[in-house]
Amino acid sequence: MIDWGEIYVNLMTAFGWTWEYIDDNMTLPRYYEISRQWEKWPPMHLAVLAYMGYTEKPSEDSVSKKDGNEISVGDLQQIFGGVSGNLKVNR
Repeated sequence: MIDWGEIYVNLMTAFGWTWEYIDDNMTLPRYYEISRQWEKWPPMHLAVLAYMGYTEKPSEDSVSKKDGNEISVGDLQQIFGGVSGNLKVNR
């Protein structure tokens, strides 16, 4: 059985696409090819989780590191300088 939610969320997370965009532009053969590429070169969020030793579902506000300690969202914000995700555009 196809897990449509997982497919949509994978695409939304990796590319920032909306449900509607995926409905209008994505096909299963296209998703298959993207997922094959991800096996070789995973999206950044999956690469970071692998680097941090992610093996289980994280709790709501933390992810596991290789040494078994947990790192909180606040810790991540501190590490990455509180990046807001907003880009400045020079016009």
